[in-house]
Amino acid sequence: MPSITTREQLGDLALAAVLMVLGVVAVYGAEASTTVGSSNPDGLIEATPIGILVVLVGIAPVAVRRRWPFEALLATATVYGVTAFTDRLDRLPLLVPVLICFYTVAVRVDDPRRRRASEIVVGVVALLSVTVGLRWHGSDWFEWIRDGGLELLSFVAAWTLGDTVRRRDAAQRQLAERTTIAEEHAVQATAHERARIARELHDLVGHAISVISVQATVGEHLAATDPEAARSALGTIHEMSQQAMTEMRHLVGVLREDGDGGTAELTPQPGLVDVDALLTEARAAGTEAQLVTVGAPVPISPGVGLAAYRVVQEALTNARKHAPGAPVGLTVEYGADALTVRVGNGPPGTAGDAPPGGTVAELGSSGYGLVAMRERVAVYHGTLDAGPEPDGGFRVVARLPYDDALA
Repeated sequence: MPSITTREQLGDLALAAVLMVLGVVAVYGAEASTTVGSSNPDGLIEATPIGILVVLVGIAPVAVRRRWPFEALLATATVYGVTAFTDRLDRLPLLVPVLICFYTVAVRVDDPRRRRASEIVVGVVALLSVTVGLRWHGSDWFEWIRDGGLELLSFVAAWTLGDTVRRRDAAQRQLAERTTIAEEHAVQATAHERARIARELHDLVGHAISVISVQATVGEHLAATDPEAARSALGTIHEMSQQAMTEMRHLVGVLREDGDGGTAELTPQPGLVDVDALLTEARAAGTEAQLVTVGAPVPISPGVGLAAYRVVQEALTNARKHAPGAPVGLTVEYGADALTVRVGNGPPGTAGDAPPGGTVAELGSSGYGLVAMRERVAVYHGTLDAGPEPDGGFRVVARLPYDDALA
């Protein structure tokens, strides 16, 4: 059962107070309309201490209807049922609290046993009211059916409305929980991918440092005997140190603690020149894959090459998984100021059961798909565009600036 707030408790107290005032006013108003000295044939509550007390007792449980909904319903229904045996009470001021408490049970109580017990209590009270009402109406069947039918209808309406509200609130809570879980998964995916990127950049920096160390040793030995070769070694050292510094800046930007217990890869990190191997692997798996290169190739840093390679790898994996049998096209464009990689696939074939356009391609080979691609491209201040195509296919376009890559 949902918890109750202070504001809701104060609201229930105010509602009970208003109903009490209206109930007392109804009692005095009914008495004033009754002819003095009559036998009160309409069965109205007389403005006596007992009559006022019955009204107040029948309404008071409304003040705790959210805190103890079943108990409040039981109390109001009992008072309402007892009043069915007297012709001295107009029971309308007591019917409203029962309806309110019955509605509250339908909204807040989840226990099937208490919900069933509430239905039984109200059913007994309604049946009692209709049965005993026949005594007071006598042979006036139309009035008896009218009053009894309206009473039963009011109970059904209160329960139906309350149950509808309960289902709506439950659906909203489930949606909020799913949203929270999805956000947590996205955060975990981002952290995981950043750790992976950091490890790969660490390998690139380590390779550059190794080359610098070797070239420094060569330059030291050739400085006296072959100055030209020594200058060449120093040039290589300068180039590799600049590259290492660039990768180190990216590494510091994404470095996170790696808690997955993985071991470092000993093989060299792949680059853009290795995408042919990915296409060969895709063709071997039955995917029709084509590569188109636009523009003259220009030198790019190993980090950018690795980012482009991973984007292609994820996109090809998604295409095979969510659009099996669909042709895949890879375009590598060397623009004036940026490298653009575009991977597009056609609509899924008859063998696929994924939604058209690969819209479920949020998961890739690493389990994080688009999240991983966006993180990797963002490291180099690039952009990633992914979405369905008009023909039912799916596209992934990554743009990686040269300036940041070669800084």
